[in-house]
Amino acid sequence: MVRIIASLVKVQRKRDRKRRALQIKVLKLIRLHRMMDEIQATLEWTRANRNRN
Repeated sequence: MVRIIASLVKVQRKRDRKRRALQIKVLKLIRLHRMMDEIQATLEWTRANRNRN
């Protein structure tokens, strides 16, 4: 009985680790996209200002 519970806990931990890794990947992707958007906005802004001069 104890062994079964221990193995269940182990499986649960493994799943949690995988889920956490996935969440971290997603967060990094979102952060990357935000950074890219900011860079894009900055580039467009500087381009617009350059055209004005």
